[in-house]
Amino acid sequence: MKITRVSSNIDIIIWLGMYFSLTITILFPIFSFSKGIVYPLDDVYIHLTMAKNLLQNASWGLFPNQNIAASSSPLYTILLAPFTISSNVAMYAPLILNSFISIGLLLLLRSTLLRLKLSTLIRTILGVIFILIFPLPSLTVMGMEHLLHSLLVVGIILVISYGTNKQWLIPILVAFSLFLRLETSFVLLGIGIWCLFEKKWEILLQISIGFILGIGMYFLLSIIFSISIIPNSILLKTIMNEQTFLSSTLQKVWNSKLLLFLSILSVIILVVQWKNSKLYLIVSITSISHLVFARQGWFFRYETYIIVLFFITFILEFFKDDSQRNKLIAVFFALAFLIICGKRAFLSMSTTHLASKNIFDQQFQTAMIVKLLPAETKIAVNDIGVIAYYNNDKRIIDLYGIATKEIFSMKRSNSFSSEQIRQYLTSQNIEFLALYTSWFESEMFTDFRKIRATTLQNNVVCGDTVVSFFQRNHSKTLNANFP
Repeated sequence: MKITRVSSNIDIIIWLGMYFSLTITILFPIFSFSKGIVYPLDDVYIHLTMAKNLLQNASWGLFPNQNIAASSSPLYTILLAPFTISSNVAMYAPLILNSFISIGLLLLLRSTLLRLKLSTLIRTILGVIFILIFPLPSLTVMGMEHLLHSLLVVGIILVISYGTNKQWLIPILVAFSLFLRLETSFVLLGIGIWCLFEKKWEILLQISIGFILGIGMYFLLSIIFSISIIPNSILLKTIMNEQTFLSSTLQKVWNSKLLLFLSILSVIILVVQWKNSKLYLIVSITSISHLVFARQGWFFRYETYIIVLFFITFILEFFKDDSQRNKLIAVFFALAFLIICGKRAFLSMSTTHLASKNIFDQQFQTAMIVKLLPAETKIAVNDIGVIAYYNNDKRIIDLYGIATKEIFSMKRSNSFSSEQIRQYLTSQNIEFLALYTSWFESEMFTDFRKIRATTLQNNVVCGDTVVSFFQRNHSKTLNANFP
């Protein structure tokens, strides 16, 4: 397995050629139907809208002078802010940023393989598998922060594995990774326990410093903008809607078979390799912690960092020597890994452009309808991202709760009922609704009349196929020519 390194750059040329070819293949149909970039998730537009408000209004939220912890990734929102100086540049910023991050991941992978003195052929094969299984092109077009999170996590693992003279980087990488996504705490838990077993006290101290710095950034952001320390989206998507910890955990495990199988596989590898190396302790604890305490979502994006952590650690574990036993064990676990992640990769790659079309056909079109309303119209919606991005001058209520404090408070206090919502809409003089009626009880609409609905075909990513539009009874805001 460990073959003398051949001095050749053909591997990175093939990697980049495949990566850009597949990325363009995904982008081509998106540009065909939209004449520009449309991201396959509404969440990207939340980041872009907040980044624009941060730069232009010095506020942390989706609307000017309305501070609220609506971003699940503060660092990513801050990184996007400079690009929002121009609306044309801003729209392409997530795509461009993730393209560079993808190249960085590939270069980091190649550096690791060169350090292990693997042949060009082995390097080429591993890189191709990485691009396809991750899958890098789909995540690039998705435009979210998960690629950057994966890059920082890999950087932490490589520094603690190899960087004897670069360990000063650990606190920096940990702090920024944590400020990017709170799931980094699962990785740090794994590293901390690994440090205890391996007696790596200096590394333990450094990750502790990084953890304090990362949490300190959340505190600083909270103080500056008077917002919650923990992002609203994380609270709403985890603790808020669960009845009991046990039932929610069992449901998550049942619905997260990919992560469950990866957790089991990582534990098996840990047991097999225990006498030789305990590095897979980090992977096992990370994946199990995420499975129990975090969530999984569209395109498996939340566990992206675990996939790359598993892959890189696998290389570090099984390519460090070329014994026959090591080869056989590596082949077995590699096949298991490919089988577990293969379906995930195929679904992501084959449906990314369809998801973008869903966002274009539903969320973008809804945003354009809202744009036709008079500027003074007060509106309530349940998917805020695209609508807020194109209607930042309007007063919009987020019925999901991420961007509206009152709705968030209702959900947090378990008082989010049809009657409570109806009273709130009345108190705020909301005249127009654009939402999924399947998310609410019919009693909520007693003060409104339905004026139209749009139906989405071939839905793969939106919360429902039908968006219904309501106007308050006796309201004269809309004219007869409203589409």
